[in-house]
Amino acid sequence: MLVTVAKSLETLRSNFFWVVRKRTRSLRGLSGIKSWLRVKRVVSGSEVCYIVLTTDCWVDAKPLSIRFPRLYALEGDGRCRVADRWDGSGWRWQWQRSLEGGRSFADFQALLGLLDEVGCTLSSDTWVWGLSSDDGFSIAETRRWIDDRVLPVGLLKTRWCVLVPRKVNIFIWRLLLDRLPTRERLSVWGFEIESIMCSVCGLVTEHLLHLFCQCEVATSIWDHIFRWLQIPSFGVLHPKEVFGWIEECRLRSNQRKVLEVVVCAALWIMWRYRNDVIHESRKMRKGIILDCIKEFSFVWFHNRHNKVVVSWTDWLQQPLNVL
Repeated sequence: MLVTVAKSLETLRSNFFWVVRKRTRSLRGLSGIKSWLRVKRVVSGSEVCYIVLTTDCWVDAKPLSIRFPRLYALEGDGRCRVADRWDGSGWRWQWQRSLEGGRSFADFQALLGLLDEVGCTLSSDTWVWGLSSDDGFSIAETRRWIDDRVLPVGLLKTRWCVLVPRKVNIFIWRLLLDRLPTRERLSVWGFEIESIMCSVCGLVTEHLLHLFCQCEVATSIWDHIFRWLQIPSFGVLHPKEVFGWIEECRLRSNQRKVLEVVVCAALWIMWRYRNDVIHESRKMRKGIILDCIKEFSFVWFHNRHNKVVVSWTDWLQQPLNVL
């Protein structure tokens, strides 16, 4: 697992379980999610510590003593508990005087309206987990709830090709999620860069589609690759759509494996060439990009496919027919 991914998951876990507001028990660790997870407390047992009209926010967003100050002044016992006013069938109040019309009576009606929304029982206090159907805490349901709101949803499943190195698989994974640091993405992420134009041709904004499919260097590379493979070109596709095209093209399953290795090598080498241009490195020249793609794809396939021994000559002539 990538170190950054592991750190992100650990941060999410620690914030989720430890960033808690003391009074409302609202878990605030999931940034960007409008709907907070709330732990509710079912009140009115004989052991309840919530007080009807004083300091605790057990019905409303603020204490009832602040929302209904007139009723609090008329309450016979300002420190009474919920169980002292609830007998299992209804509310039993002890006012210092009768409520006959006026503002106090209107506040009393509003208070009863709030209390009608609360389910009171004579049992002991319990905690209720709002995300579970049976009110009990479930790690599995909580994880699914978080995944549905945090994890990105894509049209393509996560790909992992056993015939290419691990770092290339991670590169393809980031490409499919549009998480490669192209100049356009760096600008969107808030980085200050000198230019957002393509680092290879300098004519168009550098994004995935242009860098890997529309740039003059990329189009020339793909044309040479498809002539080498002796198959029709896929045209101008977004890099995210290339692997879907591989699965749908009319080739045998073994040929599609070879094609996937070649495509991975092409994307990897083009990205390396782009980085060399930015950092003014002379490790890779434009004229040897195609040769590097052939060489890298052959080495990956030859070293990782144990059932077939592939010769370099056969790979250069007809790579799709080596299996």
